[in-house]
Amino acid sequence: MKYLFTLLMLFCFLPLHAAQRNAPSEMNGTGTRSSHRFLANHILGIGVPLIYEFQVSGGEYVVVAGFCEPFWDRGGNRYMELAVSGGSPAALDPAADPGKGRALFVEAKGRADGERLRVEIRAGAGSPDTNTICSGIWVFDSGTYRAHSLSPAAVERGEGDSLALYTVNCGGKDSDIIYRGHEDVIRKARALGRAGASLGIAFSPAEMEEAWARRDFPLLSALYQKAAPVFQSAEDAVFAKYAPFMRESAETRLFSPGQANIEIRQENQIKVSLRAYPEEGLTDYGFHREWGGERVENILTLSFSGPGHDEGRGLGLRTDPALRDIEYTAARVKYIYRDTALSFNVFGRPMLLVTSSRKPFSIDTPLEERNGAFRGQQGNMHFAIVSPEGRRTRSLAVLWADSAGKLDSLVASAGSLAARKEEAETWAEDAVRSAVLRGAGTYDALMKQNRRAMASMHWPQGQLLAALDGGYTHIWVRDTTVAVLFEALAGDHRYIGKWADFLINNYTETTADGKAWKAFFTFPGKHYFKKEQDGCFYAAASCYGAWKLTGDRTGLAERYEVLRSSADYLDARWFDDDKGLYMETYVNEASMGASEERESGGEYYGSLVIDGQYGEWIDSLYQNQIMYAAHIMLAEMADALKRTADKEYHLDRARSLREAVKKELWDGKRYYAGDVRLPDGTYRKAGWFYHDIFFDYIWALTLFPSLTDGHDGYLSLEAIMTDREPGSLYGGTLSRNYFAGGWGHASYALAMAGEYEKARLLLDRVSAPMRKVYFNTVMDAMYYMPDVMYENAHNPGSHKPQSFAIGPWMYAVSAFCAIEDYNGVTAVPSGTGEEMENMSFRGARVTVRTGKTGQYAAGIRVNGRLLLGVLKAPAALLKGNTLIEIEYQNTPCALPVLAYTNAEVGYAGKRDGGTAVSLTGYGRTLVRFDRAAGRESLSLKTRGGRDVDFDLWTEGGKTRMEYDAAGETLILTIKG
Repeated sequence: MKYLFTLLMLFCFLPLHAAQRNAPSEMNGTGTRSSHRFLANHILGIGVPLIYEFQVSGGEYVVVAGFCEPFWDRGGNRYMELAVSGGSPAALDPAADPGKGRALFVEAKGRADGERLRVEIRAGAGSPDTNTICSGIWVFDSGTYRAHSLSPAAVERGEGDSLALYTVNCGGKDSDIIYRGHEDVIRKARALGRAGASLGIAFSPAEMEEAWARRDFPLLSALYQKAAPVFQSAEDAVFAKYAPFMRESAETRLFSPGQANIEIRQENQIKVSLRAYPEEGLTDYGFHREWGGERVENILTLSFSGPGHDEGRGLGLRTDPALRDIEYTAARVKYIYRDTALSFNVFGRPMLLVTSSRKPFSIDTPLEERNGAFRGQQGNMHFAIVSPEGRRTRSLAVLWADSAGKLDSLVASAGSLAARKEEAETWAEDAVRSAVLRGAGTYDALMKQNRRAMASMHWPQGQLLAALDGGYTHIWVRDTTVAVLFEALAGDHRYIGKWADFLINNYTETTADGKAWKAFFTFPGKHYFKKEQDGCFYAAASCYGAWKLTGDRTGLAERYEVLRSSADYLDARWFDDDKGLYMETYVNEASMGASEERESGGEYYGSLVIDGQYGEWIDSLYQNQIMYAAHIMLAEMADALKRTADKEYHLDRARSLREAVKKELWDGKRYYAGDVRLPDGTYRKAGWFYHDIFFDYIWALTLFPSLTDGHDGYLSLEAIMTDREPGSLYGGTLSRNYFAGGWGHASYALAMAGEYEKARLLLDRVSAPMRKVYFNTVMDAMYYMPDVMYENAHNPGSHKPQSFAIGPWMYAVSAFCAIEDYNGVTAVPSGTGEEMENMSFRGARVTVRTGKTGQYAAGIRVNGRLLLGVLKAPAALLKGNTLIEIEYQNTPCALPVLAYTNAEVGYAGKRDGGTAVSLTGYGRTLVRFDRAAGRESLSLKTRGGRDVDFDLWTEGGKTRMEYDAAGETLILTIKG
């Protein structure tokens, strides 16, 4: 829930700039025994009260605050008061009751002073420790609190989260430590001063005392930052960092594009397990992690000898006491020790390189030593370890192949391992050579990291893992398409063609109405466990995207035949003739009717019940929006193949779907999620929370190339984001909108609508947690890959990194400067990005420069040619095998400027006293202008001069036009 609060830092004579960010871990709470996640950390005010002010509308309120004493073992040392304006304070001493490390929830009542409610946590009179703490605050309207019989205990159980007017996670990762005196910090620095020398960290407690005496608060804060590693290292740094999350030893994962999953477990030794896949046969379903490849458990065990390296630690994480930290990027896992650093690098070929910066390590392996390497075979895979220095070394390479001959070639080519390390670094850098963003601050670097992550999860044949952890190491029809397609739309086309080839050759044969069909279900190929109905669209989008973005129409006719069969299968088996809509029997993998999957899932599927009945199917907005787009794509394919009758068939199906969606699923303000058919033959409208799946709804409103109605889709997009958690679209946490990938989709859709500030704010909020370290409690694996997109908006540790969240996120970031769609490239004057360099489009390399955009939008220059009145480059100028430069012209223009269209621009210039633009498209076509434009200033005609009907809306000072197209070229004229 969005909270509007002001945290007042009462420093007395202490300036605001002395507030220190990023608390060291030992200053955080240990309230993990509480059922509420807010109690895991706390905010600390050193010698000052914690004061929050909330914007309210007068009246009476109840405030509940959560505490957990992190330091004192007994009461009487830190006692505090929780005071709410207009009420009596509540006294508390967390160390006395309930005790150190235990959760305490306290209630206090008060009345607003006008439109402000003041909440203060302050030291009690005479408290020896005047430092204040708090982990969480919940503000309730008193009537709501009584009506739901809430209590502090109920709030701890999480029952108040959705009812509170405001919630504050005081101890979140980005909380401030608030200073007044620094005396406690200096005292701690004195006690730990000697620890700094043993860790190689030079800082002086005396220098801190001197800075405090001079009241040099900026210097004091800087010194505290320098001292923080000492505080963290008072106990084992890594153990303190990760132990609260670990049940077993720490495991990290890498994926090699050389076709292997690599698992690295950190104990008092490092154990490497590897599952490798053959190069041949991957066009079948056997590549799935659970059903393919050959796994060698502990193919390599590494250990150091000497003091500090042979001791183990219990309590689950048996970490080496010499270990200081773990760094994890897309291409490398690095273990940093007190006296060396151990790196694991992957390549674009089947090799894992292991190097130690200073100290040699000992190795153990089940492979046998022969012919200058350790060798072995598991099933049809062959493995080797090349270690030039034998069993005690500073570098080695692990290699794998699906034949002995291939492995011999790899061993012979291993050569100098030092050179191989340089090769690994070159591969990682080459992975980010496409579509480089500049001028967007931290997003420049984030784009590189996410492209590296995507590169590390690609198969050479074009397949892509959904994520690095179990369950998502499949290749999915839907998830992989979203990842690869939006990676291509973000300007990198290296993989889309390979993926389309793989997917179209791995359809699933099925039957309906006594006929055989080619269809696409959950996974490509023969293996599937659920017959979800959305595969036709994702297969069509993959093939369409490969054709339109690369300009390569190889195999288009064969692809169309398979896709047509897939669409016809849905018409024969999964079409609701009564409503004229496609049906779904799975909602985000959950069966509508009774099923083994649902029964095993328990309450997770409870939202599928309506009036005590499970539906037979749902005519969902998601399925029908994407099938509308599928028919539009198939119509364009048929047109390119000169199959006129097929083209008209698909356009007619699309028109019918558009009418049915408007009739059955539009309420005049926004879409329904769908129409549920119950066993008694009746239908029930499903709202946004029916089987609360969020991303299906977002996909229904954002996927390309066309929606049944772009304006209705935009209104629904705003509604779904804000109505699910009122007021929180561009602020707050959006905890209900859990799928982080959906935020990327929403962001680029907002950019296309010209809502650049909304797009940026939304993307900023979902990008902030990308730098944090999390532990996947399901997989007992640590995903320490900072700066990489994840799945779960309120728990980034779930399935991180995730490729089908990375893809749309990268596309949204690129939309800060340039929007590439299937029909061209548009310059985006967002004011955030300044340049997108080296984007691919139909073989051309395109660079878009917007610079520091201002208030004007006159047009663009394409390789020096000035085009006034339009920001999308004509496709005819984006020729293959050329370098294209598009420069935004930030000068005044008297006429409205065409700021974005999903159609192909073929001509732009002056005509009849205005600007004329030729547009070619299929299906519902959008044209957005940079300002308000009346109907009298716009005309849309065929080349023969016939008027074409269009709809027009003006909102927020900007006008958008929509019309239906059938592949013909139309002339849009813009006059003053």
